[in-house]
Amino acid sequence: MPHMRVPATASPPDCPRDLVIDADGLQHAAEVIRSAVEGGDGYEPASSDAVEDLIATLTAQVGGSDEPHTIADEHEQRVEQLIRDQSGVLQSLRHYSRLAVIGGAGTGKTWLALEQARRLSAEGQRVALVCYSRGLGRFLQRTTADWRHRPAYVGLFHDFALSWGAPGPTGARVRLLRARAPHRTGRPGRSDAGS
Repeated sequence: MPHMRVPATASPPDCPRDLVIDADGLQHAAEVIRSAVEGGDGYEPASSDAVEDLIATLTAQVGGSDEPHTIADEHEQRVEQLIRDQSGVLQSLRHYSRLAVIGGAGTGKTWLALEQARRLSAEGQRVALVCYSRGLGRFLQRTTADWRHRPAYVGLFHDFALSWGAPGPTGARVRLLRARAPHRTGRPGRSDAGS
């Protein structure tokens, strides 16, 4: 919890206080993590048999090939096929003005949002590419910065609303929002992108 202080007496049932790293403990984070890994509950040094099993498992997961270039080429071909598939999905949905894209992490939601924003911007439509996460917002801004037809707005949903004149949080509301989402400056956060 790098943006808040946790009292030394705090002891949640599912998380002992000595495993919590708060704003005051950041300078000792490496020692806390090492201590938890090397001596925490359930720690047991790996036997030589366990190490062999781990090596066999990891080798099987990457295909067992001795040629890293072959593995990389196969992954690259798979990624290119997935991009073609997603592009085809967007093409088939081009007549819909609203889309809801649902999926787990790494399924291509952000790519679809970027591609749809690129296509609509190139057609001359005014596009707002918004998200709730600062990190994702910066990624979207960097990605679209060199586009020939850039969306009219790229960034955080909350900043977009504020740019239209929505009142920002003040006073007690700011304190409440900071308590609920201390990693932000008064604005709650999420992690999905949309166009």
